[in-house]
Amino acid sequence: MGSAVGRRMPAYASASGKAILAWLPRERVVQLLDLGVEAHTSESVVDRAALFQELAETRARGWAYERGQLLPGVGCVAVAVPGTTDAISVGVPLARLTDDHATEIADNLVRTTEELGEALRR
Repeated sequence: MGSAVGRRMPAYASASGKAILAWLPRERVVQLLDLGVEAHTSESVVDRAALFQELAETRARGWAYERGQLLPGVGCVAVAVPGTTDAISVGVPLARLTDDHATEIADNLVRTTEELGEALRR
């Protein structure tokens, strides 16, 4: 089962979700996690302390990055769209997703989401 436009995915396991969760108040993230957290792959982060660490790293660098946490063999980079509760993401087979490649994707996503955020504020 792969990802598709409009398909719902758990925020704690997807880069798009983590990009959005990173900017929510901690209390709201706790409320959402209280609804249930389950591993989707062997790489899934289900420990709350580890998840909050990932969210802190996402805030610090400005983009989320996961490697096989939602879908085996697929990694994803995502950036929240400023002023919305949405994110834009790019999924890549892990065999091709190096850290340098992820950074290149993130740079493009950051630029794109900033432009989109500006357009939406007009």
